[in-house]
Amino acid sequence: MIYTLKIALTTTIGESRETNRFEYDYAVNFLKEIDRDASYYDRELKIYIENTQALSFIYQVEIQNICLRLSQRLQKASEFIRRTNYAFNRMELKVKANNGQVVSIENKDELTKTWQKLRALLAKEYEGEPAHQYLKEIDEKLVVNEAAYCYQNFGLLFPRIPQEHHKDEWENKRRIKLSPYEDDLFEEHVTYVETVDGIRKYKIEGVAFPDSKLIVDKFEGYCDVPVDQLFPVKTVIEVMYKNDDVINQWNFTIQKITK
Repeated sequence: MIYTLKIALTTTIGESRETNRFEYDYAVNFLKEIDRDASYYDRELKIYIENTQALSFIYQVEIQNICLRLSQRLQKASEFIRRTNYAFNRMELKVKANNGQVVSIENKDELTKTWQKLRALLAKEYEGEPAHQYLKEIDEKLVVNEAAYCYQNFGLLFPRIPQEHHKDEWENKRRIKLSPYEDDLFEEHVTYVETVDGIRKYKIEGVAFPDSKLIVDKFEGYCDVPVDQLFPVKTVIEVMYKNDDVINQWNFTIQKITK
């Protein structure tokens, strides 16, 4: 499956405004399924019972292309930003079929080794504390699997929606980040709306956490997921929030291009 993720970030400070655009092409490859025949022993009934909640899939996400159109202020950092994104290339993620949740990185050791080689090159080529600090942050991002719930990485590929159809009143909440370059967290709320021609349609809303300093003016969108599938065919989300005198407006669109 090939996906294209398009992102626009417009930042306004007083009368000054700049827009940065990011575009990513992802290839999502199915590797294997595990625990289909998992079972557990019921001591009271004295029988083995099939554990239908255990079924999981392993997917690899390959970053095929990254295109950046950055403001003049960030032009010098363009290549650094592009290359650091490849820290997450070919990440293998274990996804639960019953709820769509990414539960682990299956090739974390391999990714870490590859990243350390790239990290050493970048540390030599880019001087300055901001660059070196961000390289350290990527070390932590790989440990906590931030890419799985960050919109600018793979968070929109894995919307945490069950593969099998659910009750009409289904909804889900999860913690997300908009970008690896920001620290702020949001609570995403996904609500099932209807099914039309085999496509399940969901409404997406979001809020800042109670201890956040952000004022969220808008966090809304939609996600279309085929029945009996984990991945969306299209997701569109718009987020606008204020942080002191800075207004950020994010527009995310991820769309399936080929099977």
